[in-house]
This record gives sequence, C-alpha cells and structure tokens, in this order.
Amino acid sequence: MDKRKSRKDQSGNWLICEIDGCEKPVNYRGLCSTHTGRMISGRDMIAKSKFEKTYEERFMEKVNKNGGVPTDPYRWDASMGECWEWTAARRGMKGTPAYEYGAFRMNGKQMYAHRAGYEIFIGPIAEGLTLDHLCRNSLCVNPAHMEPCAIRENQLRREQMRTHCKNGHEMTESNTKIIEGQPHRRYCRQCIREASRRHAQKKRAKIAGKLGE
Repeated sequence: MDKRKSRKDQSGNWLICEIDGCEKPVNYRGLCSTHTGRMISGRDMIAKSKFEKTYEERFMEKVNKNGGVPTDPYRWDASMGECWEWTAARRGMKGTPAYEYGAFRMNGKQMYAHRAGYEIFIGPIAEGLTLDHLCRNSLCVNPAHMEPCAIRENQLRREQMRTHCKNGHEMTESNTKIIEGQPHRRYCRQCIREASRRHAQKKRAKIAGKLGE
C-alpha cells in the first residue's frame, strides 16, 4: 500500500500542514517534514503540544472498558463496574508470570499497566505497597478494581483463594499444612507424602546398588 495515499484528501489533493502559515504537504500526523522534525526534537513546542497526547489519552486507547464482570473475584460489587481489559503490549515474555500483565510506558520507563492506570486516575502508590487485583483478572486495569496493600498481604490473599495444588490435589483443611513462620504459604500434605515416598524409594535403590557391588 502506498503510504502517500493517506496524505491526500478524497479528491486526491495533497493535505497541507496543520501549523498556521505553513503550506507544505503533510508528511506525518498532519505535519510537514519540517515541523515533524521540529516536533520530534522539541524545537517547535506549538507542533509538539498540538500532537502530543496525554498519558490518559494514550492509556485509554489500549483499553477495552467492556471487559465483563469478574468470574471469581476476591472482593467485587456492581458499583465497581466491569473490568477494563488491557489490549496492548504485555510486561514480559510469553510463558513467564509477567506476561499475564499489561505494559505501559510512562515517565520514561516501562511499567505494569495496572500500576500506571492507578497512578494516572487515582494517584501515587505508597512506597512498599503493591496493587491487589480484587477482580482476580490480571489483565484488568480498572483502578476501581485495585487495592494498595503490602506484598505479604497480597500473597496471603492469593494463597487463601487457591483451591488446588500444582499437582491437582484439593487443598482441603485436612490436606493442608502450614509451617510456622510462613503463614502466607500452604503446603499440600499429599504432595509431601508422595515426595517422601519417592525419596525413600530412591534411597533404598541406592543402598541396594551398593550392597550388590
């Protein structure tokens, strides 16, 4: 596709630079090549301010405000509205935990999208605190669904909502072990028993091998 077609009107005439007094043809986002260069370098603040979007405008371009209601929230009610689904870049590589969260560049650095959204619409996050997704939708960036809390508190909340271990065993009261000093962690007793059994079998096989030598 010829990129120049987007720089002409429906009659085929070249669009003119939108800066007052300039009659050069459009090169980029309504500006001629001269004013585009000045905008990028910051030498022409009129051009820069005319076409530079705010963080809020850039952020909302990447959001679907009709992301639906949470299916398994920690705490949510209708007054908090639907999830705002992040539709743009992710924070980490595919397959990593960070990939479950959106990414947004603000103040010269890449941030988690839900943290950026909270700072844009609510305000700064106190030092040492993290944001807990009350909706339990990691791609949601609705600031009404975020609650600042300590990292340990956030871990404890998530652990309390976990119904099965990584091996699929149900985390019932009888199958759950809590180690003193680690209240934010719950361990599966069945996994512990199976791991101990494998270790004992491996140890017996090693001893048997030595006796057979």
